[in-house]
Amino acid sequence: MKTSSIFAACGAAVALGLSAGVASAGSVVLGNSGWTASWAPAFDGVVNVTVASESASQVVVNKSADFSASMVNPAGYIDPVAIVIQQTSPTAVSQVLIGSETIANNTGKDWGNYRNTILGGSGVTFDPAASSIGPAGFTIAPFTAFQFRQNDTILDFGNGVVPDSSTFLAMGGNGYLVIDANPFTGGGRQAFTLKEQPSPTNGSGPGPAIPLPAGVWTGLGALGVLGSLRKLRQSRTA
Repeated sequence: MKTSSIFAACGAAVALGLSAGVASAGSVVLGNSGWTASWAPAFDGVVNVTVASESASQVVVNKSADFSASMVNPAGYIDPVAIVIQQTSPTAVSQVLIGSETIANNTGKDWGNYRNTILGGSGVTFDPAASSIGPAGFTIAPFTAFQFRQNDTILDFGNGVVPDSSTFLAMGGNGYLVIDANPFTGGGRQAFTLKEQPSPTNGSGPGPAIPLPAGVWTGLGALGVLGSLRKLRQSRTA
């Protein structure tokens, strides 16, 4: 499914889903890990998440995203996508591992940076020590540099160019990108958002804070997680 009309029609689609009592957002149960991954209706056909493997303490997921020209906003920056990770069990595994990413660039712009940001949650961070990134692990070509920032809640890939109409493959190999999910063992449930955003080469980083389109926020509200995601509107990407 192409993304050319997703954002334009998002509000109407969400309204239709709510009137029928169903939100047409994507949701994937992450095996027996005690976690689910969800996204708003605007990202149907844009985002895909699958479970690769799991153990008593970890779940490994593979994910993809297709960034289209419709996601380039008037300022020239590229809108982010958001995947909500929610705890569903008090015995949820402690780590969510990204085994591979397939990120398609169909934006009409070359990219010089790709950023992963963890938002919301309590004590949820990337784990640089447990992650294996580089030629022998989680390969990031055509990028050649990466940096964890802001108390390990941001991971930037850079020093390379992803041309338009090409694919950025961050393949696991012998390595993974590890998220310490810090599940709650009491009465509450953990929830956080993984926001992903490329940057055009004529920009400097992913640019200023870019809120998601209104229809996306409506869809996240329908998922029942809007309260835990309000920081996404306010997040800074500096």
